[in-house]
Amino acid sequence: MFAAVAAERDEPVGAALLAAQRTTYYQVKYGTHVYRASRYTLDMSLRGET
Repeated sequence: MFAAVAAERDEPVGAALLAAQRTTYYQVKYGTHVYRASRYTLDMSLRGET
């Protein structure tokens, strides 16, 4: 699957792709997204409830 996505985005085979899957519970929605890693940066923080 990801090789086809890389080809669609003009990325060479084996290039890094950023894949994200999201679920929203308000009006239940699901989404799967694939981005060209060469054009994005990822910044993430996680917090646990105390």
